[in-house]
Amino acid sequence: MSVFEKNINSIKKWNRVTADQLQESIPSEEVFIGDAYIEGQFLAVCRGDKLKVIGSTYSPAHEAERYIMQFETGMDPQNIVLYGFGSGSIVKVLLERSAEFGRIIVFEPCIDLFLKLIHEKDLSNIFENDRLRLFLGNNDVSLFEEYLDQIIEDHNFRSYHYGCLSQYKQLFPESEENIRQRYLSILERKEADYNTMVHFGKSITKCEIHTFRYMMHAKNLYDLKSYINSDIPCILVAAGPSLEKNAEHLRKAKGKSFIICVDSAADYLASQGIMPDMICTVDSDKQGVCFANPILHSIPIAITTTSSYAQIDKIATPEVMYFSSQSIIHEKVFRELGVEMPCVYGGGSVALNIFEIALKLGFRTIIMIGQDLALTNNMAHAGKGGLVESDLHSYSLCQVDGYYGDPVITRSDFLFYIQWYNSRIPELTDITVVNATEGGAALKGTKQMPFEEAVKQYCISEFDFMTTYAKISYIIQNDEQKSLVYQMLEKHYKMLDNLKRDVVQARMDTDRACKHIDSGYVNSKELERVNQKNTKILDRMALSDASDMLYRYMVQTENSLTDGLGRDDRSPLQETMILYSRIIRYMDELIDAIDYQLPEWTAVLDVIKKEL
Repeated sequence: MSVFEKNINSIKKWNRVTADQLQESIPSEEVFIGDAYIEGQFLAVCRGDKLKVIGSTYSPAHEAERYIMQFETGMDPQNIVLYGFGSGSIVKVLLERSAEFGRIIVFEPCIDLFLKLIHEKDLSNIFENDRLRLFLGNNDVSLFEEYLDQIIEDHNFRSYHYGCLSQYKQLFPESEENIRQRYLSILERKEADYNTMVHFGKSITKCEIHTFRYMMHAKNLYDLKSYINSDIPCILVAAGPSLEKNAEHLRKAKGKSFIICVDSAADYLASQGIMPDMICTVDSDKQGVCFANPILHSIPIAITTTSSYAQIDKIATPEVMYFSSQSIIHEKVFRELGVEMPCVYGGGSVALNIFEIALKLGFRTIIMIGQDLALTNNMAHAGKGGLVESDLHSYSLCQVDGYYGDPVITRSDFLFYIQWYNSRIPELTDITVVNATEGGAALKGTKQMPFEEAVKQYCISEFDFMTTYAKISYIIQNDEQKSLVYQMLEKHYKMLDNLKRDVVQARMDTDRACKHIDSGYVNSKELERVNQKNTKILDRMALSDASDMLYRYMVQTENSLTDGLGRDDRSPLQETMILYSRIIRYMDELIDAIDYQLPEWTAVLDVIKKEL
């Protein structure tokens, strides 16, 4: 078996598509591989009349050791995102040091370089390491981004580090900039999610519990997909100031499109006598008044499992359609009911969520109005008049490219959404996205046209949404399924109650051990028992269906439990005391989190029990 065949067989074990692509690839530029002065290889590629060397020609191993020094290591393994595979020497060292480094994600932009390498060098042991994930060439850009978005989470984003191998930035400047910006964008989103949880953790958790109440009479939004003609345009209505100029044209689109609006635009539309087909609400701590107008109460509402129940409860009998599940226990219940409910990430904005809904429902034409994302005419929202302090408070301002070509003023949160659109829309090559906002910020990849023209061009066929909505069955269809949900949630409640008792006991034991160590009495058997109990508590948290909801309440403590430990200038007992004091604080917050949740679960169980 040749070196190339051996490498290909190893790659096939984790990605047959990539292996097939490599076998079929025909190199388009000349690549050389050379032996370094000290053991190892380097690569070189001809660019014009110059030979560009990739990697050390002296000692690739020493280069690798020096290179990885840039990545901070702590007690927990760090995850590395590399632009460029090079000769594989740096990846090899990272994989060997498993105590310091976890996942190694590599984007190699040049298939020709990689092909030359795997024809000449046996790297099968590297390719078979399950800590490595490799992406190759332009076709893998979206896969690379999707993978990072899945594995980087709000509680681990700080453990990820980006690096670009020597010469790669010079050889592939545009590609490197694209990959780095996609990586940074994901990190920014995860950090935003983390900050949101720190700020809104309690309200999110409370909403997650109470949205179970709506499951008794709710539908699955994705059941609409098989009934919707993809030729019908989807009109996304945000609450930007330019919405005021387009309200009259929206009236003409009714019945010839699927109109879904954000919650903050609903009352303005109602005031103009316009009824959207669906309203979407996602914020758990939604400020202001939504659904104040009673004529909105018959309109289906698209919600996530963290949507504000305080807003939804303003409607006596809301018609709810779930489109996103944000918690483990929700996913488990949905699955038991035969429903696969995805976790939809909409960039932190309800407007971005309805954009994702339109894509998931299969619409081929998406028209956006009211999506100014700028302070158009010194206004922030339609129907709200001029700017007020709350429109500017806590936000920084900057300029971006405007819809009409001139710069416009936007806020820091709007800028984040603009960047989200500018990354997302250009990828949708088979979908027409029309920006008919007629004001505000320009968005990359969109087709700009006045909304009146968009209605004339795309809103042609008749479409009665409520007739379609009536065809969709409710998620829970019988008393047996209601009982199943009740039993699952009751079991969850009892688990939380039992967990609290065990945590209280473990906290007492840990506190006692701290006092003994502080007084100079060290009993190794006592410490072993305490460690075993604490390990069980942490393991139960990690594996529990309640872990994510409890974590949202105590996110700051969870993230700092082991920070800074493992220092050489402290004795093992000093390290133990620091860890135990943190565990005590962790357990105190865990007890508080459980105490916060239990009464909410009781209230929800009482409501559901009445349905039985």
